[in-house]
Amino acid sequence: MTKIISFVVGKGGGGKTTLAHSLIKYATDKGLKVVALDADSNLSLYAQVERRREYFSDNNMQDDYPIVETVSSNMKTGVTDYVQRKAKGYDLCIVDTAGAFTLFHEAVCMASNLVIIPTMFQKKFTIPAKETFDIISEIQQNNGGLPIAALAKLNTVKGSVRNKEHEDYLSELPCFSKKTTNYPALYSLSDLNGLSITELDSIGSKAEKERGESCAIQMRQLCQEILDTVEQL
Repeated sequence: MTKIISFVVGKGGGGKTTLAHSLIKYATDKGLKVVALDADSNLSLYAQVERRREYFSDNNMQDDYPIVETVSSNMKTGVTDYVQRKAKGYDLCIVDTAGAFTLFHEAVCMASNLVIIPTMFQKKFTIPAKETFDIISEIQQNNGGLPIAALAKLNTVKGSVRNKEHEDYLSELPCFSKKTTNYPALYSLSDLNGLSITELDSIGSKAEKERGESCAIQMRQLCQEILDTVEQL
């Protein structure tokens, strides 16, 4: 049975696309048949994967990353059915959305088994994360207890101040691993070349692999925890 995972939060820049991209690659490497939907009007995931394809092509490397399909967030009706139809025939459907929470986002959540809410410990991220969680909790009450929602708490971007008050603000909500790394030191490979965080210790020079190792390990652990969770739903 297909499982649908969506990445949703009412604020951009918190790591939705980074996490979605990593989970798509990790799940594919695990042998799952994955379809990816980019429902962000900025097409962040789609653009990242296009950079990835160019990087692999330029370096004469084979890549098994699945095709990313785009979905218009301007759809007014039929969103839940549309996502479920797109997911048919796959083991896993991963949906990346824009940093907002509209009726479109609500419909995506209705189609999902699991909603992941990325956040970092800064006011501009924690408050939208909590608000998003509260909205999804209301959806659960009218949708047979689904989707299940959980936070993915990320390390603060280097140079940013980690706010314990806002860390405590989310402490009672269900979450995955306590922390992972959203923006690794090896940012050029992960962003400019479209690579997922999960593979930063397997591509590039020896020095690059060493610098990306801890970040890649942490992200793989988070992705495995997500897959274990959705498998039980």
